[in-house]
Amino acid sequence: MAKKKAKEPSGLLTMATVIGLVAYVFPKKKIERPRRPVAISTAIAFMLPFILPFFGGVQLYLRNWNAWPLYYMFFSSLVTFLLYGYDKAQAYNGRWRVSENTLHLHEFLGGWPGALIAQHYFEHKTTKAPFRRTFWCIVAFHQLIWCAIFMTGI
Repeated sequence: MAKKKAKEPSGLLTMATVIGLVAYVFPKKKIERPRRPVAISTAIAFMLPFILPFFGGVQLYLRNWNAWPLYYMFFSSLVTFLLYGYDKAQAYNGRWRVSENTLHLHEFLGGWPGALIAQHYFEHKTTKAPFRRTFWCIVAFHQLIWCAIFMTGI
């Protein structure tokens, strides 16, 4: 007696296809690790880079009634923050990532405050030394610009 051959699945939705779609739409849940409490010294160090842009922007506004640099920094920071979040999601799901050059370009164009907040919030791009070194050079460059604006009162 001959064995019956197993019937091949017909149609588009086989079990493997369904499992693949579910795995793509609903990626594995990340195990949340508890966040450490933030020390006062860390909070102060985190806020230091924001002092010169804030006072420089306020000085520009009070002297010239010109708030566009603050608006520009806010919106470019928002875009950079969202870009970091997108990159973190892509990294988590194992998909194509945003290049580091693109992230640095957005930081250089004024989005470094959003990048700094995103690095802390998403815990993303915090361990790679060359990336961090370039990031802090960009922040230092912007600090020099804001220092010049604050000192000269342009």
